[in-house]
Amino acid sequence: MAAQQQVAAAKHVAVEQQSVASAKEAAAAHAAHKSEEAASAARAQALAAAQAAVNAQAQLAAAKARAAAAQKIAAAREAAAARAIHSAAHKEAARLQNADLEAVKLSVLQSSGAAGAAGAAHHAATAAAAALSPPWSPWPAPTWAPAPWAPAPWAPRWP
Repeated sequence: MAAQQQVAAAKHVAVEQQSVASAKEAAAAHAAHKSEEAASAARAQALAAAQAAVNAQAQLAAAKARAAAAQKIAAAREAAAARAIHSAAHKEAARLQNADLEAVKLSVLQSSGAAGAAGAAHHAATAAAAALSPPWSPWPAPTWAPAPWAPAPWAPRWP
């Protein structure tokens, strides 16, 4: 009977050890499953973060491109404004120079006495009409001048 008790005790110990081993195996499988779930969640979060970073970089590149285009447009507008200001200043300087020249001409005509009074009046009327006419007006008509490449009328002509 002692042998049967020993065999029964050994069976009982073996069953208990097998039960503990099964419980440990189940716990390990559960831990592995939880670890895989956590790794999967971490991979998904890393993928989402990478996608967000790519999207942010694309938005930054687009914003930089828009800013560069706006700077080019602003530079072109600024250059056009500078050209317009330069042109207006040049035209105004030419107009003032012409006005000074006309004033000198008028003073010379007026200083010539009674004989120049008719010429002065004509000059004043012409200058006033020119000042009041729009810049595109062909009046007063330009005087005739020979072409720069044409020979002078007194130059000898070759056959």
